[in-house]
Amino acid sequence: MLRASLRGIWDHKFRTILLGLAVVAGVSFVSASFIFTDTISSAFDGLFASSAEGLDVNVTAVVPEEGFGFQQFRMDETVADQIESIDGVEEVFRSVTGIVTIVVDGNVITSAGPPQFGVTWAGDVGGFSISEGRPPETDNEVVVDVGLITRPLVDNGSGNPLEFETLELGDTIEVAGTGAVADYEIVGVASFGEEGGSLGATFIFFEFSHGQEKLVAVGELDSIDLTIDPGLDVDIFVDELNAVLPDDVEARSSQAAAEAQAAQLQQGLSFISTFLLVFAGISVFVGVFVVYNAFRTVIGQRSRELALFRVLGSTRQQVLRSVLAEAFIIGIAASITGVFGGIVLAFLLEAILEIGGGNLPDGPLQVVPRTVVAAVSVGILTTIISALIPAYRASRISPMAALAEVEKPTRGFDRRRLASLLLFAGGIVLSVVSVLQSYPNQVLAIGLVAFVIGAYLIGAFLAQPVIRVFTKPIQSRVTGDLARQNAQRSPRRTASTAGALMVGVALVTAVAILTVSIQETARAAIEEAFSADFVIQQAGFNALNGISEEIAPIVAGVEGVDQLTAIKGGQAQVDGNLTFVAGVDPTTFVGLISYEDIEGDFADLVGNTVAVQRSKAEDEGLTLGSSVDVAFAGDAEPFEVVAIWDLSGETDDDTSFYIPRSTYAELSPAAPDLQVTVKIVEGAELETVKADIEEAIVDYPTASVSSQADILVQIEEQLNGFLILIFGLLGMSVLIALLGVLLTLLLSVFERTREIGLLRAVGMIRSQVRSMVRWESVIVALFGALLGVGVGLFLGWILGRVIFDDGAVYTIPWTYVAAGFVSAAIAGLLAAWWPARRAASLNILEAIAYE
Repeated sequence: MLRASLRGIWDHKFRTILLGLAVVAGVSFVSASFIFTDTISSAFDGLFASSAEGLDVNVTAVVPEEGFGFQQFRMDETVADQIESIDGVEEVFRSVTGIVTIVVDGNVITSAGPPQFGVTWAGDVGGFSISEGRPPETDNEVVVDVGLITRPLVDNGSGNPLEFETLELGDTIEVAGTGAVADYEIVGVASFGEEGGSLGATFIFFEFSHGQEKLVAVGELDSIDLTIDPGLDVDIFVDELNAVLPDDVEARSSQAAAEAQAAQLQQGLSFISTFLLVFAGISVFVGVFVVYNAFRTVIGQRSRELALFRVLGSTRQQVLRSVLAEAFIIGIAASITGVFGGIVLAFLLEAILEIGGGNLPDGPLQVVPRTVVAAVSVGILTTIISALIPAYRASRISPMAALAEVEKPTRGFDRRRLASLLLFAGGIVLSVVSVLQSYPNQVLAIGLVAFVIGAYLIGAFLAQPVIRVFTKPIQSRVTGDLARQNAQRSPRRTASTAGALMVGVALVTAVAILTVSIQETARAAIEEAFSADFVIQQAGFNALNGISEEIAPIVAGVEGVDQLTAIKGGQAQVDGNLTFVAGVDPTTFVGLISYEDIEGDFADLVGNTVAVQRSKAEDEGLTLGSSVDVAFAGDAEPFEVVAIWDLSGETDDDTSFYIPRSTYAELSPAAPDLQVTVKIVEGAELETVKADIEEAIVDYPTASVSSQADILVQIEEQLNGFLILIFGLLGMSVLIALLGVLLTLLLSVFERTREIGLLRAVGMIRSQVRSMVRWESVIVALFGALLGVGVGLFLGWILGRVIFDDGAVYTIPWTYVAAGFVSAAIAGLLAAWWPARRAASLNILEAIAYE
């Protein structure tokens, strides 16, 4: 039986290759995710380990684990003075870091995407060293990282490359922090590690005292690195140092700090691995449908062969093992191929990341044994699981029935159909109830899996009536009617073939629904809650960096501006929990942001008082008159709740606490404005006033002026980019599904060789044969797309209820749905091209005599 399996694989090499391709795609994603993650881990471990060379201890402010965004947690500069006086300390290196914006010839350079960091130069420590030129020595000199010298510059406004490709030593650039822009001469180039890789981020190094002023950190530090006397134990020294340092400052060995930095960067990139694994799972799931259907069709065609083995004495177990052995061999070959495919995919991912601005450290791809074992295991298990049911059915073949080609009669409403309907309906009920009753996500996952599998199973019972309905326009054509009959002849095979396509189309539909719903929900919320005309805030990497306090008075003097309010904001401790707190002017902000159901009065926001968003007040049990403790960098102070409010539009935002702007400035003097909200006079031209505001604050390139329409366009562009990425990855599952259609059609042509020969003998010409096969492919593809859209509509609604609150706008993108049907029809035609040509090229006499 083993020799028979090997002979079957060898005699049907093309069929074997097609079977294996369905597995290769999923295995490639699995192996690529592991290879890419291991490569990043290895590269950054080595890079940051080298950055700690020559240093012994690193001291930073304690950063709360629940923090978010790029938020500064600094320490007083006197901590460095205290450390210098400790016995055993050799040298102390002070450092301040912040976000800056680079301007060249009036063009804001890459302020979106990877951040631009401004850093005080502390010498050749922390991984950076001067590779060309010299360190900055005056207020108008800077050192830039090698990436700014070697990477082409791109205008952030247009996304187009500038006329010149790169900068050089001696060039002048403009750099802005939260304040006005200033000119600087490039006097040096710094590289990070041996390769200079900084993951696409840009670093600008200032002379120390000027850098503190530029980065709004006078008297403060972000990091202190030190060396200690030789012979001292670093771990013991760190423990002794922590015992004398303030509670909000911590010391670690430089090696531990480097490992933590590497882990943080790796975690930031882990979404790539997660993304790949998710789509690997989708590809494997779709591949199971394809391989199962292919094995089921192949075994159906080989029923007489297997029955003959039974007649000659083979047992059921031998037949079962024979089919599983064939699946095992195909699984091994496909899995090994998939590992190599994963290596290629990992190379492509690295190239794509670099094109997008990322600059990973150089290093060989890491293919560890765990990757090979995991990928090969997935491939083999996928193939064997897919072949298990067909193999079991093959072992149950009655020898005489198979030899006599007696088909088992199809029963009406049998147990299988009942079980399929119960699974389908049970999945719907469980999913809906789990969402409405807020059951754990595991329960929802079980319900959705049951729903998808149930939809796949009932497809076999829906195939005949559904195909009969939507193929009526082509039933008057001979080839169209024959194609319909072929698709209906084996509804289980038709549904199985369409099932793989169903999964891909369902996921595409669900993602499209979620994306469009997010857009419409954001649009409704902004239009209802955003009553101002413009918002001025930090452009680029992180709006939490803020803008200069000098902007609001300048904008107030622009012709056409009616009223404005400047808002501060950042992280603070409220009753011991890190959260976002805004500082507002109670006399101006109410008219520029829409609120409803206000309990209390915003006008009472004076001194140590706070207004709380209603959802947060309900969660924390706060009422008017309640007291909360608020702390920024110093000790906590009590604040009285004087107002509770809701945003208009039945939406919440992340800002749950408002305190007076003046109080915020007292508690956090270095904090810039978070944003300035502007309303123009009635009748003024929106674009004219916007242009005047941009002209007035031209010396503050970090600030971006956005209208309602601009914000909506930004959201739409971000979501469209995400949608393209998701569709591109989901396209792999659709391609695998189409591979299943191609494989099924090819096998179907083999199965109907005699039938096609007879049709040719009674007068059907080659073009009609090709047309018949093409129509059959289109019918199967459209049936799969129809099932997929139905499943996708439900998945989109359920997932939307999980992600959004009750105020979400559930939107069905009918354009995408229509495009999906058209694409399915086109894909069906493409998948049928080869099978159709093969069917039309059959020799009539040989086909009639085919056994």
